[in-house]
Amino acid sequence: MPRQGLTSARVADAAAELADTVGLSRLTVAAVARQFGVSDAALYAHVRNRDALIEQVAVRAAAA
Repeated sequence: MPRQGLTSARVADAAAELADTVGLSRLTVAAVARQFGVSDAALYAHVRNRDALIEQVAVRAAAA
């Protein structure tokens, strides 16, 4: 069951911000999970894997 308030859009936004800070090569699901104070497993309800997370970041960057 997804954690209340944690959405795919919020995960992608946090990942984009984190990528801006640490660089795309250092972006991990675990690092994004830490931003929300949840386990890695909790994030997998909202993002398939690291590649999907990076894809979401790229989509946001292209739209900006």
